[in-house]
Amino acid sequence: FIAPGLAGLGIALALRVADSGAPFKPAADTVAAPAAAWREMLHSRPLRRLIVARMCSDPFWFFLFYWQNAYLQERVGLTLTDLGKWTWIPPAFSVAATLGLGVLIDRLIRRGQPPPQTRLRLLGAITLFAPVTLLLPWLRDPVASVCALTLVYAMCNAWLLLTNLLVTDVMPAGSVGTAFGLVSACGGLTSIVFNLVSGPLIDAVGHTVILTFGALLHPCAWLVVRRLASDPAAKPAGA
Repeated sequence: FIAPGLAGLGIALALRVADSGAPFKPAADTVAAPAAAWREMLHSRPLRRLIVARMCSDPFWFFLFYWQNAYLQERVGLTLTDLGKWTWIPPAFSVAATLGLGVLIDRLIRRGQPPPQTRLRLLGAITLFAPVTLLLPWLRDPVASVCALTLVYAMCNAWLLLTNLLVTDVMPAGSVGTAFGLVSACGGLTSIVFNLVSGPLIDAVGHTVILTFGALLHPCAWLVVRRLASDPAAKPAGA
């Protein structure tokens, strides 16, 4: 507990130092547009799309985050010692995949591809991994289970990254922070409800129903946001 806390403080201090003079800071004479009230932001159709999409996708991400150990113990038969050997792999891979995704996005944008369309295309490609979730109830081998779980974990993490970036694409600069808070808060609310009902459902019918339902959530969220870049209400490029 102490070591991660100290590491977090060290990283926070390092980011604070590195932030001074960062190239993405606005010029001193740049005046951002005044922030709109959050109720007014809800009139933005692109933002509503993102909110609904995150309300669909966030619950399964939080379910995996909190319930993966229980799944691996109850369905795969891993011991506490085994969990220590295996459960670091999904988050470690998802961090590496997220870094790689960020590099890919930068390269595509430098080649002249519009940021919103680039992110949405990648989001659609990543969503193709959602059906891997359907394999989880039937896998009993630890290696196969952790591999499948790793792919799903990375998909969910990438969804968070790309939808957060899409907030900056569709909202004016002065409203990005509040809009991001709205998207995250609404996704958090449905995640709370999903996790509250998950325990009783798993006790009653097992993991299969929850995992099968979870496999549908990201594709449903993709159907909500797939036309985001062509929405006439979206923020114009450069706004």
